[in-house]
Amino acid sequence: MTLSASDLRGVWLPLVTPFRDGALDEASLARLVRHYAGRVDGFILGATTGEGMALSARETKRLVEVAADTLAGAAPLVLGVSGAITARVVEAVEAAAALPVAGYLIASPYYVRPSQEGLRRHFEAIADATDRAVILYNIAYRTGVNLSNETMLALAGRANIVGVKDCCADPAQSADLIRRRPEGFAVLTGEDGSYAEALGQGADG
Repeated sequence: MTLSASDLRGVWLPLVTPFRDGALDEASLARLVRHYAGRVDGFILGATTGEGMALSARETKRLVEVAADTLAGAAPLVLGVSGAITARVVEAVEAAAALPVAGYLIASPYYVRPSQEGLRRHFEAIADATDRAVILYNIAYRTGVNLSNETMLALAGRANIVGVKDCCADPAQSADLIRRRPEGFAVLTGEDGSYAEALGQGADG
């Protein structure tokens, strides 16, 4: 299964990754997934809420496998994959090709604060490495760099870049993006406090 912008609607849950005694707690993970299945429109695994940057490759694999087995196709899964080095993010996306996810949530490179051209090239290289959906993750207060609307609109021309998780913390930028975004590019707010306002402006979820 892959995602289109029309699938990115409603409430998508960034799931925590439960651990017990230093190991992935698969029973609690399955219980969490069962609890929210049918109540949300999709799941995000291994992103910032799920401590994705602290997970090993083996833990990430089991995280996805347990969630997928528990859901049995009842809701789509998106995997968070991020990093400061483009080549390593590309490698991670390619390594995840065998996992049962519909797409990837990709944050801007953290700490290095590339230019807008550098950001565009970063996301283009990742999009070129997969035929699955790519969702941009604009969270400048954690990465140190803000994706401009012009950059996002340029990236929206890529067939498999289907939307953004918007945590820019600038209501004016968010409203401008919603107003200007093309068909086939979804805007999901990542801020609980602005959810109602974003929906009122035309966000997808």
